Order: sequence, then C-alpha cells, then structure tokens
Amino acid sequence: ANAAQSSEATTQVLFRFPDRFDLKSGQSMMLPFLSREVPMERVSLYQPETHPTHPLAAVEIKNDGETGLPPGVLTLYEESDLLKGIAFVGDAQLSVLPQGDKRMVSYALDSKTTIDRSDKSNSTEGQIAVESGILRIAVKNIAETTYTVKAPPKEARTVVIEHPKMYDYQLVTPDPKSTEVSGERYRIRFEVKAGEKAVVPVKLENTAWQSYSLDSLNADYLMSFAGKRGQLDADARRQFETLAA
Repeated sequence: ANAAQSSEATTQVLFRFPDRFDLKSGQSMMLPFLSREVPMERVSLYQPETHPTHPLAAVEIKNDGETGLPPGVLTLYEESDLLKGIAFVGDAQLSVLPQGDKRMVSYALDSKTTIDRSDKSNSTEGQIAVESGILRIAVKNIAETTYTVKAPPKEARTVVIEHPKMYDYQLVTPDPKSTEVSGERYRIRFEVKAGEKAVVPVKLENTAWQSYSLDSLNADYLMSFAGKRGQLDADARRQFETLAA
C-alpha cells in the first residue's frame, strides 16, 4: 500500500490511504499506516496517590514528527540481556499526542524501587509594620517534604516525582527554573545509581499577613516585640516597650 496521508482535526488525528482495497468475504486485513522511530525514555514515575512506596514503570514519549499520533494501546518491549532478545514488558493506553508534545505513559508497578517520604511544616514571623494604629505581621509558612529513593541492587533509575502544588505557595527547592510543571504538580527528575539511595528535599513557601488593632493588644503581647520577636531594629523595639508601658 502507498503511505497513508495524515491530517489533524480538533480532537483526533486522521490517516487516509490513497488506494482502495478489495477484501473477500471471511478474510481480514491489517494495514500499517505509520512506521517511524519515536524518542522514548524509560523512567520510574512516583505518584503518591497511586502507590505510597513504589513508583510506576513508565516511558516518556516525545512526538518529534510532522504530525500528531493517534490514541490507542501501546504494546511495549525491551531488549533483555537475561532472555537474550526482545521481552514484553507491558501494555499502556496512549491519548492523542500532538506534534511537538510529550506524554508520560505508565504500564506497570516498579516494585524494585522504593520511595519513602516525610513531611513537616512550620511558620516564622518576619517583617513587622505599624501604621494608623494597625499592627501587621508577615508570617512565612514553610512546607517541606523529603523523599528517600532506593534503586535496585543492579539497576540504575531515572526517577520522576510528581509533587503536588499548594495554593498560593511557591516552589523554593529544587530550583523552579529547572523543574517541570504538569497541571497541578511539579515533576522533579533525578538519577539514582544502582544499589544507591538519593535524598531529595522539596520546599514550598508562602507569606501571609496578620493584622491587629493596637488598642486590642495587652501589655504582655506588645512587650514580646520589645524582645527578640520578629524582624525589628533597636529603635522599633524601644517603641514597643513604650507602648507596653
């Protein structure tokens, strides 16, 4: 058959064959319509809501061709040194992949790789301002998560952690400029050597202002700013001491 001609509609990719084909009753026919190499990278994709301690075995597919790829079932194989040939590794579902786009497609659970996570949060007071009888305190809220990833004894891993965003919080660690964003998640990519552990810290920060009327505050509360509370110079602390008195 001559090569199929492709065109992209709003929600689908169409392939049309320029030839007509005759098919006798009771016969079946299979027509390949696309044959080319597609850049793929095998990764371990960690989604905590899918499994708390193991990532998913996945591939990242990049469509660098001249047309989109249609949706369908992917059947995945890989070269196997153990079997000395090609081995089936799983099936996956692919949605429409537009030209120049990429997709992360998972096909199995990577039970050889383990991931532990710990979370903690804290708040600290920063800048303090007083104007027109109103005391305003900047409170920095910090949410920290530490991921500990252990690779299998004889296999290295490229790990992608999908860390959820938080409303009105900004990513501080790792560097936001080098971190991919996918919807409501940060995708944090790193390498782990065979048999080794990697510790990956993630930090999000948010600054909120708390406001109080000075005439509603008691002496003890005002005196706390005369000490070491907040970020104030010596003159401002003396003024708070006077207010408390």
